[in-house]
Formats: sequence, structure tokens, C-alpha cells
Amino acid sequence: MIEKTNSVAIHVRRGDYLIARDMYGGICTENYYIDSMEYMKQHIRNVHFFVFSDDMEWCRFFLDKKENVTFVDINDEDTGCFDLILMSKCQNMIMANSSFSWWAAWLNKYEGKIIIAPKRWNNHTNDTNIFCAEWVRPY
Repeated sequence: MIEKTNSVAIHVRRGDYLIARDMYGGICTENYYIDSMEYMKQHIRNVHFFVFSDDMEWCRFFLDKKENVTFVDINDEDTGCFDLILMSKCQNMIMANSSFSWWAAWLNKYEGKIIIAPKRWNNHTNDTNIFCAEWVRPY
């Protein structure tokens, strides 16, 4: 399905980020994901979203009513490398502020891809050097 659709990977990282809210909290909010999905819908015809997360239960609750969404929940911590591969195979991506997201976006080889990245990486630095110049960072 990833190769046969106008695919967008959505990476939602929660897990340990919920514990370290002072470092990572308030960056990839529900509004970040909603606004990013709307941006993709405005720029890509017949878009299909593929959700990858360490908290799929939250994603299903939050995104279940959205159209053209597939929850990729076939991997766990031991096979998470396959999620990385699958995310990199999507034509476009909505990143979390996570190195896992960063690598999937960086490994994406599609010409004309849209990668949406959060405005901040964490709450303690203002380092923007981590983002590639062509990545969209409107939120």
C-alpha cells in the first residue's frame, strides 16, 4: 500500500517523552499533527496516511475518525527497525522530534517529497541545524 498510494508517514513518539515533558513536551502536539495532515491534504492529491508510534492506542483514539489512515502496528521494540524502513519508503512524512523520525526522513529518496518537521527539537536548545533546509517547519 505504501508504494501504491500517495503515502505520508506520520511518526508519533510518546513513551519516554511523556516522562521528560520539560525536555520534549509541547512540541508535537495534537494540533501539530492535525495542522500537518491538513497541509499534506492541501499539497498532495489522494493522500494516504500511515501511522507509526510507540503508543498506537493513543493514535487510534486521536486519529481513528480521520480518513485514509492506516495504523502500522505490526512491529514492536525488537522489530522496530522495520518501521524505520517502512517510514522511509513513504513518499512524504510528518516527523516527531525524534532521531527515529529524523533518520526515516533523511533516508527518504523521493524527489519532491514533503517532510514536515516540528519547529523545535527540544525545549532546552534552539538548535535548528538538525533540520534539512528543504523540510517544512511551519508549526
